Amino acid sequence: LLMSDIDINQQIEQYLKRIEQEHDVTILFACESGSRAWGFESPDSDYDVRFIYVHRLEWYLRVSPQRDVIEIPINDVLDINGWELRKALALLKKGNATLIEWLSSPIIYQQSGYFERRMRLEAIPQTYQPERSFHHYLHMARRNYREYLQGEQVRFKKYLYVLRPILVAQWVEQKRNSPLMNFKWLVCQLMPEPTPLRQAIADLLVQKKQALETEYTPKITILNDFIESELARLALVDIEVITPDFSILDEILHDMVTRFQDMSQKDTSVIPKGEYCYDIPTPDRTICPYWQRTDYGMVKCNYMNLEHLDEFDTNAKAKAIAHYGDHIDLSNCYSYLFDEEKICDVNMEWDD
Repeated sequence: LLMSDIDINQQIEQYLKRIEQEHDVTILFACESGSRAWGFESPDSDYDVRFIYVHRLEWYLRVSPQRDVIEIPINDVLDINGWELRKALALLKKGNATLIEWLSSPIIYQQSGYFERRMRLEAIPQTYQPERSFHHYLHMARRNYREYLQGEQVRFKKYLYVLRPILVAQWVEQKRNSPLMNFKWLVCQLMPEPTPLRQAIADLLVQKKQALETEYTPKITILNDFIESELARLALVDIEVITPDFSILDEILHDMVTRFQDMSQKDTSVIPKGEYCYDIPTPDRTICPYWQRTDYGMVKCNYMNLEHLDEFDTNAKAKAIAHYGDHIDLSNCYSYLFDEEKICDVNMEWDD
C-alpha cells in the first residue's frame, strides 16, 4: 500500500516533534537527503530524513562527551537520523560535503530560518574547501563504480550513484563551489548541448523513476565509457588547498546554543500565526508583543534578540550611532529583520 506524500510528510512532522520532546532538543533544520532530493527516486524509494539539532546549554557544560547523534530505527518507508550542532559544525570544518548537501536540499521538512541563513550565507561560503569536496566525490564515484558497475547486469540506481558524484566533482573543478542537489539540473548545467551521452542519461533517469529499487538493466556502454574516461581524467586534476578562517563556526555554535536556551524560556503562544509579526482580525491589528520599534533607529525582535536598522526611519543610521557609539558595525545587524516580517518561524502559516 503506497501512502501519499501528504501522509508521509505528516508522519515525518510527527516524528520530528517526538524527537524534540523525548530528547529535549530543538531541531534547527530537517530535510530530505537521498534520491528524492536528487530528483531520481523510484516508486518504492524510502524517505531519507536528516536533521541538525541543538541541546539546552547544560548539555554543553559536561566534562564527559555525550552522544551526538539521534537515530530512528529504519523501516521500509522512513530513514531518520540527525547530528548535534557541534558535531555538524566540526564536520563542516573538516570539509564535510554531506552537510553542505543537506543545507541545499530542495525538500525541507522543518527549519529555523535564522539558522539556515547563517549557515547558507555565512558558514558555508566562509569555510568551503573545494579540494576536500572534490576528492570526497571522486572517491565516492570510484568506489561505487568498482563495487556496482562491473557486471553485465547492473541496478539502475547504481549508475546514478556513480554519475552524480562524477558530475559534482566536475562542477567543483570548474566552479570551486557546491552545486544544487537536483541531478537533472546539474546535467543541464554541465552538458548544455544535446549529445548522445546527455540523451543516455536522460533515458536512464526516466527508467530509474519507473523502476523499482532492485531492478536491473544491461550494461550501458556509452555511460561506462564516459565514467571510465572521466575517472581517469579527474584523477589528474589538482585543486588548490585553501585554509579558511573557521571562527564563524564557533560564533554560530555560541549563538545558537545561547539563543535557543533563551528562547526556550519564552512564551510562544502570544506570537501571531502567519508570515508576519502581526495578525489582522477585524477590526483591530494585533502586533506580536516581542516586536518593537525603538527610539534609536532600530527595529527589534525581543524573542530572537535581533535588531536591524529601521527602513522607514530616514535618520535611523544616525540615531543608532548616537545610541551605540560610532564603533558599531551596522553591517553586522541582522539583515533579514525587516519591518514586521517574521523571522522566528514560530506559528508559521503561509498567507495566500
